[in-house]
Order: sequence, then structure tokens, then C-alpha cells
Amino acid sequence: MLAKTEGYDLSAIAGTGPGGRIIAADVKEFVPSAITAVEAPKAAAAAAAASATPAVGQPSPSGDFVDYPLSEQALAIAQGLTVSKQTVPHYYLTVDLKLEKLLKVRETLNEGLPEDEHLSLSDMLLKAAAIASEKVPDVNASWMDTFVRQYNSFDVNVMVGVGDGLVAPVVRDVGRRGLKAISSDVKALASSAQAMELEPHQVETGTFTVTNLGAYGVKNFAPIVRMPQACALAIGAAEERVIPKEDPDSEEIYQLETMLSATLSCDHRVVDGAVSAQWLAAFRGLVENPLTMLL
Repeated sequence: MLAKTEGYDLSAIAGTGPGGRIIAADVKEFVPSAITAVEAPKAAAAAAAASATPAVGQPSPSGDFVDYPLSEQALAIAQGLTVSKQTVPHYYLTVDLKLEKLLKVRETLNEGLPEDEHLSLSDMLLKAAAIASEKVPDVNASWMDTFVRQYNSFDVNVMVGVGDGLVAPVVRDVGRRGLKAISSDVKALASSAQAMELEPHQVETGTFTVTNLGAYGVKNFAPIVRMPQACALAIGAAEERVIPKEDPDSEEIYQLETMLSATLSCDHRVVDGAVSAQWLAAFRGLVENPLTMLL
């Protein structure tokens, strides 16, 4: 009772009584160590704080801010992007694309399809990117430290928003497949992503990444290249723009065009500026003259 009254831990007191028992004199003569007197309260406070820590996945409010724990997947993505940004020598090229002809072809194709199978603008841009990569295959490659690996298949990671985060399911072999098959795959992967039902093989790293933020009104942006890929394409919002009249004999000076901006982020170790410019020229040619995709 005396030790309890004094706040002493009996295990820290040496007993001098019969059989090593602790007697009153032992308690009265006991001098607590600095660790016992100072660190014990801190340890108790730490234990109390630990017991109050919320489970993973629950926000932890603290005064004027709230801490949100991250999932293992989110941490892995963050680490990968950090390494890519720090180690890959990025550069960026942007082009403006006229969409009038592409949108007319899309409208014609959709007339013969059920509404739930309609092609999107993104579907057609994916196909154009794949064909451009057949024309300029150097962009469909990876840096492998001592050599560059060029791929025969154009496998595209398409960024999909899921809640507050992003996932990038892969659409396989886009170059050799028709628009309807590409569109069906993209819809199925997006649906699985929203339902959190993507399989591991569906989120593997492909050979190229396309991110479309046009639906959010973003005009242009420069994505981080995902290692070991060499390029990532950013698609901005389609919008009407006033541009100089193309017909020199027209009395009008300006004309309206539906356009968007596309930015290609490149790993300079794999793709130099001349090659990326060639790829963008091929991509723009396909978008602005979509019937050439049939050739």
C-alpha cells in the first residue's frame, strides 16, 4: 500500500526482507531513477496516444487539420512517380489538333451502333496514337539502363478516376484492333475500376500512357512519364477556338474550329526532340485526316 501511495513500481524496488520480500523500510529508502520518474509518464502518454490512433483507412483529426492514411497501392504509386520525376530527364512538346473531320467520322460510325456501344473521342485518339507509333516506333520503347527496348505491341495505360484517386488499366495491342474492340475494352476496364474489381494483370504497366482530362475542362497539362515507359500523352479539353481563315481568297479573316491541345511527355534518354516531333506530326495528321487511319 505504501508503494502504491508513493506511485512506485514494486518491480523496481529491491527487497531486503526474508526471502527477498519488500518491507516498508525498502519503500521509504527507495529513490526513483530518472528514467522511472521522467520517462514513465511519457511512455504512458505514448501508449494512450497509440490506443487512440484510428484504424487504417480512417481520418485522424488533430486541431486545424485532418490526417488521412494511405493505402499500400497509393503509396506505391506515389513512390513510383517520385522516382520517375527525379530520375527521368523529362521534356514536353504540345500541338493543337483540329477535330472537325474526326468528329464527323465518329458521328457517321455511331449511326450504325447501339447507343451503349458508341465510340468516344478518346477511343479514336487512342487508335490514332497507336498508328502514329507504328509510323514512329521509337516512342514505343523503354530505357533498360544499358540498352533501349522497342516493343512490337502498343499496350496503352489509360488513366481512370476512381474516387479521389487514379488507376491506369492497360488496353492491349491497340494498334492491331478495331475501334469497336478498343472502345469495348475501355468501357469494361473503366467499369471494373469504378467497382474496384480490376485484376492484377489489368493494371500492369504497358508501353505507353494516355491521360485525358478534357472532361474536367483542363486545356493542357504535362504528365509524368511512368518508368520504364518512354512517353505519356496528355489530352486536353475540346473547345471552339477562333483561328485565322485558311482560305486566302475568303473575305473573312477568322474562322471557328473545334480543337484540343495534346502534350507529349518524353524520356530524353530514349526519345530525342526530333523523333517526338515526328510522332506528334504523324498523330496530328491522323487526327485531322481520320480516313488515313484506314490506309
